[in-house]
Amino acid sequence: MPRKYLPTSFPAERAVLDMALANGGGTYDCGDPGKATYFRQRCYLFRKALRDQALARDTLNLGDVSTPYDAIKIDLEKGSSVLHFTFAQPVGVFRAPDGKPVAHVADKVKETADNDFAAAARKFAEGLRPGLASSPSVNLDPEETD
Repeated sequence: MPRKYLPTSFPAERAVLDMALANGGGTYDCGDPGKATYFRQRCYLFRKALRDQALARDTLNLGDVSTPYDAIKIDLEKGSSVLHFTFAQPVGVFRAPDGKPVAHVADKVKETADNDFAAAARKFAEGLRPGLASSPSVNLDPEETD
């Protein structure tokens, strides 16, 4: 049986990945090629631990277990001690039926999914107790959280 890891087991890896997120990428010198390989593997384990934790909390079986770190590519040249953090980008060009290039729309897709989830939650709450979803004390809008 595979060993289970907790995200809290990787504080250094999380800190470096957070810096890569905050700065749009970057490099991290581990001082030694072996340490760089080990650190990169631990970054992968950290991301897996986050996904496993999200999957365990996915009681509604929505299946969205992505993390903010999933788009980060971690490259290591052979014999180097420097990790390069970049963001995965589509390689090709997507074109609409009219032939015009189309920009990336993942944020719009996520926004639609969030709104669909809020609507499903309202419908569920309404079924539990009529009037509950429209109660001012119940906030089911993901944009208006504290």
